[in-house]
Amino acid sequence: MPYRLVIVDDSPLYRLRLSQIFAASDKLQIVGLAGNGREAISMIQARRPDVLLLDLDIPELDGFSVLRWTMQHAPIPVIVCSGQSGSESIFEALEAGAIDFITKPQLRHAIRSDEFAMHLRVRVETAAESKTVLAGKRPAKKPVNGKVGTTPVSKSESDIFHAGIVAIVGSAGSPACVAHIIGLLPERLATPLVIAIHMPRGFTRSFAEHLARVSRRNVGEAVSGEVLNPNRVYVAPGGHHLPRVDRTRGRWRRGIGSVALDPHRPSRQGPDDLRLDRPHA
Repeated sequence: MPYRLVIVDDSPLYRLRLSQIFAASDKLQIVGLAGNGREAISMIQARRPDVLLLDLDIPELDGFSVLRWTMQHAPIPVIVCSGQSGSESIFEALEAGAIDFITKPQLRHAIRSDEFAMHLRVRVETAAESKTVLAGKRPAKKPVNGKVGTTPVSKSESDIFHAGIVAIVGSAGSPACVAHIIGLLPERLATPLVIAIHMPRGFTRSFAEHLARVSRRNVGEAVSGEVLNPNRVYVAPGGHHLPRVDRTRGRWRRGIGSVALDPHRPSRQGPDDLRLDRPHA
């Protein structure tokens, strides 16, 4: 059975284009088209969708108000598709509960671009299948004395799970999930933490700055060739192939691939693209 989708956009022509895009999906069924915030809330209550595609610039109630209402009263995966592509709008939406943010292009580009159509369709399908909702659920237990709750393990088990580096790789919903995970980590990390998620070029630096603000951690966008140090978080830059991380003379070092034609690097292909090389020499 396909997932039920409600689309919220104030432009009739854009709603038509979005309807055409999702009509090609066998995983999604459009059950409602709303042109303003109040209509969106009524439609969510009446149609009970599994996933919501939401513009932020809508009349009567803006998209942020609809998003917060949804997270409180009918928590479902929400993907924001908006022309408000500034970093503050993106991260405000993610903090309010959206699991993904897609920059909405001008209508003429949306009509002509098969790449945009495929990209949007896949992101919404993935969000619907993940059933990820970060707000409206019972909040995760906060760390006590700077430590996250753990299950004791024996020394032998601890040795097995010892890591020289930790990597987080993801796609739809990743920005909000990563921020949530980072907030639950111990105050000090014994290893470097590398993050490679599905974000276009230009957003990863803002995302690193956002993570640094909300987590009060040492977070930065990775630079090719830099040594990876413990207790620092490195965000792979968007618009590049996923990096190779080498260990030479006992130090992990980050390599950044050449600029990719695919604007949705890094992490397009998933975890298999992230290489951790440990030369014998």
